[in-house]
Amino acid sequence: MSITLATFRRNIDATMLDRGQSYYDNGHVVGLDELDANRWQAEVAGTYPYTVTIYIADDGALSWVCSCPYVDGPVCKHVVATLYAIESALDPASSQPRKRRQTRTDQVHEVIGQLTHDQLVALLVELANGDRQVAHMLLARYSSPTADKTAAKHLVKDALSFGRDRYGLLDYRATMEAAQSVNRLFSRANKLRETGQVTEALLLYQAILEEVVPALQKADDSSGSLSGCVEMALEGLEEVGAQLSPAGRVALFDYCLSDEMAKVMAEWHWGWALLQLAGRLMTTPLQRVTLFDALDGAALRHDENAWTREHDRAQAAEIKFAVIQQQDDEAAVQAFLEAHSEHEKMRIRLAHFYLDHGSPDAARQVCQVWLDNPPAHKAGLRRGFLEMLRLIAERTGDKAGVVRQTAALFLETGDMATYRQLKEMVGPENWPVYRPGFLARMTTEGGPWLNRGAVYAAEAMWAELMAVVRSRPDEAIFWHQQLAPRYPKELSAIYKQLAGRTLDRNMNRAGYQNACAYLLRMQEVDPTGAAAVVASWRTEYKNRRALQDELTKAFGRPLG
Repeated sequence: MSITLATFRRNIDATMLDRGQSYYDNGHVVGLDELDANRWQAEVAGTYPYTVTIYIADDGALSWVCSCPYVDGPVCKHVVATLYAIESALDPASSQPRKRRQTRTDQVHEVIGQLTHDQLVALLVELANGDRQVAHMLLARYSSPTADKTAAKHLVKDALSFGRDRYGLLDYRATMEAAQSVNRLFSRANKLRETGQVTEALLLYQAILEEVVPALQKADDSSGSLSGCVEMALEGLEEVGAQLSPAGRVALFDYCLSDEMAKVMAEWHWGWALLQLAGRLMTTPLQRVTLFDALDGAALRHDENAWTREHDRAQAAEIKFAVIQQQDDEAAVQAFLEAHSEHEKMRIRLAHFYLDHGSPDAARQVCQVWLDNPPAHKAGLRRGFLEMLRLIAERTGDKAGVVRQTAALFLETGDMATYRQLKEMVGPENWPVYRPGFLARMTTEGGPWLNRGAVYAAEAMWAELMAVVRSRPDEAIFWHQQLAPRYPKELSAIYKQLAGRTLDRNMNRAGYQNACAYLLRMQEVDPTGAAAVVASWRTEYKNRRALQDELTKAFGRPLG
């Protein structure tokens, strides 16, 4: 459901509404501008000054961006405070149609339109001299393209310098500001590439990569903004690579494998992305030898750490396989897969290879060997092998095998779509005979993640479903409709327990709302019992004004 200015009070968590209202009432929204017809921007004073941008779609739906680090929910108090401010500015209570407002953008356009060329130049020079961000913006967007990487790296260093403290550290806010400045350089690089100035674009992508990766060592990048810059730079290198001359592709290949870049990427997973790019750029036998040697070296880089060693060797094998699959014959592909079947992805590819080449028994054996003794830390990979076994059964016309592997997949994943597939495969005429054994396996083989309740509900096994709810009371509301007519007393006791527990653990409005929600469910199955709990809470917690307010909203005012 989309949120609009008319509905945000109903669709945003009550606790966050209260916090945002308090921020607005206490004057934390220190600046509010309507940038254009569909965009508002405000500065909200919090731990730091935070910038909030609100976007209003043509249908009224809202979206937003806030520069704060809040990640525990879909909306922060700064956004809510801004919504209250916009609501106040628009005066939705007025019966008069809203007049077209002159936005800040309108005002700026009007003033600029009155300036002469010399006045504009003087203004921009003044702004650039007084604000490094403005100077960087002008240089990033409009300076002449250069084939000098040193100049390009200077622009990136300048972008990363904004907000650094005296120790060279970037806090959360400064990191986001730095990333925003770097993004201006991406816009420049992309335009250069699109206009055929690929050398200049390449140098700028390389400069970003070489400067941003080391900067991450001293940055709070919990937002992922600077890491995103690295990803974009790598994508830029690949896109430029497709436009380069043969000599340019050779140079980029050498760059990807250079000692300099190996040092830059030493402890970062992006080093594998450079090696992957080198694999796609490679054209000659000598380059292949050079690449494979580099991959062997990278695979041994963390040989002392078992987990990392396994990961690195798997990565190296993946890149080699991509080359072999593209350049070599099927015999070489098979030999490589067999030699590297200790890596699960390679093992599944090997099973596919055997199946595609008429050896289903070999394919089945490859999967079964792993399933019979899976590494304890890789149990989550069972699904891929089970799916492969089902594919083998389908390809060979083994209907019983398809049913068997579909059941195994459900027990592994708990996916209800798989359960429905299984039931359809077995057929309504055979399901009564098949069901007892399947349910027994679900009890003994299924893990704790398995949604047994959903199966019991689908099979109308109400006593078993109630047993699940007894062991997992939090699921009571989910199965309320099915269980309420059949087990009202048990549900009443569970809801009373849940309401009391929620009240004990939460002394805020959101917690009170959840507690009242349980009591409302209790009221449906046990009106007398629910009324008794409500009456006791009105007396016992009479000083909790927010709780009393929520009780009144849910159950009305007390008689007398």
